[in-house]
Amino acid sequence: MGRKVFFRMLPQAFIEHINNIRCDWWKKAMTLVNDRKIDVAMRNGYLNFYRYGQSIAKVTWKSRTKKPSAEIHRKYFGEHINSYTRREPDDLFLSEKALNEVLTNAERHSGDEKKGCHHIAANHAACVIDMEMGLPGLALRFDMVAALSSGGGSRLTFFEAKHSENDALRARNKKPTVLTQLEKYAHNLQKQKEDILAGYVSAVNTAKRIEIRGGCLQALAALAPESIEVDDQPRLVVFKPDQGARSLEECWQNVLREKGVDLIYAEDAKNIVLQ
Repeated sequence: MGRKVFFRMLPQAFIEHINNIRCDWWKKAMTLVNDRKIDVAMRNGYLNFYRYGQSIAKVTWKSRTKKPSAEIHRKYFGEHINSYTRREPDDLFLSEKALNEVLTNAERHSGDEKKGCHHIAANHAACVIDMEMGLPGLALRFDMVAALSSGGGSRLTFFEAKHSENDALRARNKKPTVLTQLEKYAHNLQKQKEDILAGYVSAVNTAKRIEIRGGCLQALAALAPESIEVDDQPRLVVFKPDQGARSLEECWQNVLREKGVDLIYAEDAKNIVLQ
């Protein structure tokens, strides 16, 4: 098998479709993104729309029909079936009934960590360029990718998020399992660094060609492709799921930092500062 490569782009026909002044579903989708109701992320030839980390729609351009198609899990329509249904994006984004049903059910299926990530991304809309980001050959996903200012350019930085009660943050032997996860992330980032950079340069150039955009697409379009670089050391974000939850004790914060973890901690996810 050949080497897997990291891609981020959209077909030209798809871009022309969403740039069409009569593309009402796209306008509605971007309104929802800018109102912080949903998130959007660019993939290899398609877009993922998220509600609190739940992929509510995978929208792909179908060259045969010359139309986009939205793939939606049936659980978001309240069905107890582990399969997907396909609809035109108009039937989701322009139907208040369908949209409300999908958003409500997606929220029910989400957890504290994903909801926290949504709030963090909303507070960092100018720099979060990707969410639920997966690497070839790695089953785990980064919760967020942010383009942070660095020496006149932008440094792509990768974040794993945990809530403060997560068992992965503590261990009797002082070797929390999150350390293994972060080591695996770092290994894959270092191994695929050039491909990741090329993929995001492509994403930036693609996003610049989209006329109406928001969220991660807007943050991508604001970057200068020639001045971005990849930080191959992942960072850990920790926050409390709610006011009554257990805090991450200072002793465990110290253990993680002593093990070389770049830790960002705040009691409330809305107070997290990505840096």
